Amino acid sequence: MTDEVIIRIRGTQRADGGEPDEPLEMVAVGEHYLRNNSHYVRYEELLEGYGQPNVNVVKFTASRLEVIKNGVISANMLFEENKKNLSVYTTPFGPIRMGITATFYSLREEERKLSVDVHYVLDMNDAHASDCELHMEVLPRESEFVL
Repeated sequence: MTDEVIIRIRGTQRADGGEPDEPLEMVAVGEHYLRNNSHYVRYEELLEGYGQPNVNVVKFTASRLEVIKNGVISANMLFEENKKNLSVYTTPFGPIRMGITATFYSLREEERKLSVDVHYVLDMNDAHASDCELHMEVLPRESEFVL
């Protein structure tokens, strides 16, 4: 895989067993590298109303996904199947304590594409918040990418 990549992230959430919210989707250009059997993807994310971008690093292996956010929003979130991990999600409005329990995790490594799927339960301040799904694709920048 090339160093310069396109990252496509799609997420859905379902609060209190109801219908899923509209999916959120983000596409960014970033960097990918492989070190010690771990994939790293780094990209910047512009948040509406803030001048500085958030710098995000996603680290993933065959068994876990880690998302590190630095900037206006900061967090270190860990997704491991059948394990609850605690994180503090810091926003300009204050910190939120989160519990993340992944119920499904999958990494597919193809010659010119990486795909990660994770289903997880999110709780905030010890109360169930939502059931979520995240799908991430990492493609070479020169690929024929269609939104």
